[in-house]
Amino acid sequence: MGVRVGFLGVGYMGQLAHLHSFSRVPGCEVAAIAELRPALAKAVAEKYRVARVYRDHEELLADQSIDAVVCAQPYHRNYYLGKAVLDAGKALLTEKPMVARSEDARELVEIAERKGVVYGVGFMKRHDPGVHLAREAVAGFIESGELGALRMVDTTCFLGDWLQHPGAPITSGEPEPEDEFVARYPEFLSEALYEAYDHFLNIYSHNVNLLHFVLPAAPLVCETAVRAGESYLVSLRQGETLISLRGTPTRSHQWEESTVLFFEKGRVAIYSATPLNRQAVARVFVYREKAGLLSETQLFPPVEWAFERQAAAFIEAVGRGAALTTAGKHCVADVELMEEVFRQIGG
Repeated sequence: MGVRVGFLGVGYMGQLAHLHSFSRVPGCEVAAIAELRPALAKAVAEKYRVARVYRDHEELLADQSIDAVVCAQPYHRNYYLGKAVLDAGKALLTEKPMVARSEDARELVEIAERKGVVYGVGFMKRHDPGVHLAREAVAGFIESGELGALRMVDTTCFLGDWLQHPGAPITSGEPEPEDEFVARYPEFLSEALYEAYDHFLNIYSHNVNLLHFVLPAAPLVCETAVRAGESYLVSLRQGETLISLRGTPTRSHQWEESTVLFFEKGRVAIYSATPLNRQAVARVFVYREKAGLLSETQLFPPVEWAFERQAAAFIEAVGRGAALTTAGKHCVADVELMEEVFRQIGG
């Protein structure tokens, strides 16, 4: 029997990224939807042939036949809904970022471990085939010493077009339901910075999570952080490797995000894919000396959409006990680091 999955929320990302992907995974049955907008729930269930529609998360979690839940919600709901899902003994995948407070992150991980269920966070770039090629290349160069020491890393995000015509979701014209959950911010954070913190976590949590994935050997430390409006300049450190995180919203025809790792004798560059472009993967370039000549080589991964690979990996983890690359326990450090960034900014 396959893994029976329920969805909490079937809005824009719920449909175009997650329902689309989970409905294609062998061994997965999207068995139920919980959605506060009844007309939308009915229309989406008909399109994806989902048998059961529930009014809210409590009704869905009472369904003993559901093995796992995908929570495609604004991230401030992840703590409340995630806790309910895990307490019910069901596996969980939430959207990113994980949560806003590190103590909430640790609590969710503790519940998942106590209940013995899979808990994942939707950092789908860890499933991008190009990112995997880059991670393997970086690990190989660090182990072999071929390119010398890793001196610096520059990670940036200047936004741009993150969609590139992914299609239109089903809509119903129903008003957005009122949010019953109160946003939980770090206690040190001033209310004046709530909006900035939301923006930083929503955008740059991907950069932070990718750094932790590509450089897993040791924790990242925040040295300094500067903010001017929506622009950020953050200095991080991992041992003797200095890391800069830079970004500001700009207009572009494509998604403008990159991570470049500078070794003594070369570099590895990762240019992240436009998130909702189903035909796009990260572009990876390796610059080094070979046979006395300097050259740059592009690594070509298979074209497989990160969201679909993420869905397949989650089902594999729930159904067969496979290790999950985006497990919640791997994402706690992201929240801790981003809290420290805002302590440096001024709380």
